[in-house]
Amino acid sequence: MNEAEAQPLSQPLVLYDGECALCHATVRWLLAHDTQRVLRFAPLQGKTAAHLREQGLALPQGLDSVVLVTPSGDREARVLVRSRAVLALCDLIGYRSFSVRLLRLLPRAATDAAYRIVAATRYRISGRRACLLPPEAERDRFLP
Repeated sequence: MNEAEAQPLSQPLVLYDGECALCHATVRWLLAHDTQRVLRFAPLQGKTAAHLREQGLALPQGLDSVVLVTPSGDREARVLVRSRAVLALCDLIGYRSFSVRLLRLLPRAATDAAYRIVAATRYRISGRRACLLPPEAERDRFLP
């Protein structure tokens, strides 16, 4: 195991479906808006996610949610999924658009329900795509 796999929680980690075109678009959007380079990325199907599961971190087994894993100092890392992950990601990168502020006003049950609908139809909407190579300047931010 390389050093990046051994210590993936030094920065917030975004786990995404490596075969989903919509997920790839989301990762590209996050890369473009994360000007402070606080996020790292890994596919849910990859070695990093498997290693975290082996370490006992409660990651979802399915691929129907973006997952945000944040370091928590001495405590176990926090795992956020669905709309909570999306809103926390917006906080981490400083994205505070009007639409994000509106989403915060809705109950989590409603935002998670909307997220589940998109997740259930994402392959029909955007298709499947093999994991794309990140841009050269961003490769250090991706874990296997």
